[in-house]
Amino acid sequence: MVYDEVLPVLDGTEKELQSFANKILERFRNPYIRHLWQSISLNAMSKWETRNLPTLLNYYETHNMLPQKMVFSLAAMIAYFKGESEEGIQYKLQDDQWILDFYKEAWAECDGRPISIYKLSEKVLSLDKVWKRNLNEVPNLTISVSSYLFLIEQVGMKKAVKSVLNKNNPLMKMS
Repeated sequence: MVYDEVLPVLDGTEKELQSFANKILERFRNPYIRHLWQSISLNAMSKWETRNLPTLLNYYETHNMLPQKMVFSLAAMIAYFKGESEEGIQYKLQDDQWILDFYKEAWAECDGRPISIYKLSEKVLSLDKVWKRNLNEVPNLTISVSSYLFLIEQVGMKKAVKSVLNKNNPLMKMS
């Protein structure tokens, strides 16, 4: 994702961008940084809006297509807020109470059918309180997010990630 979707929308020399990418990857490879995923996910919505949304929008504006790995990360965040693993194990969510209440209600209304997942995605993407705009207005974003969210719900997160990283994934070719 860093090389395919983030670097192409950043300004800088090739050397600066390569250095930036290397620093990101070094941090992920550092065995001494032991962040628990629940700590990392704290304030996930505002983090995604600040860190990822500008890249998604810049990529779309520059390439006239959606950065699919970034879109998948948005769907994965929505899946996280279900508060339940693919094995049915509940986990504790930490965020602003209104966000937790929003997702609790939104997931309660979702029955797992594609149209229901689409409506859930549409509801999340319309949260201008978080996104500062209605993301349903970004062409093909709602259908792409809901397709990935449906994939996650059907096959589980690990298989969905593998599918997204597979270059033959038909969703990766969507614009």
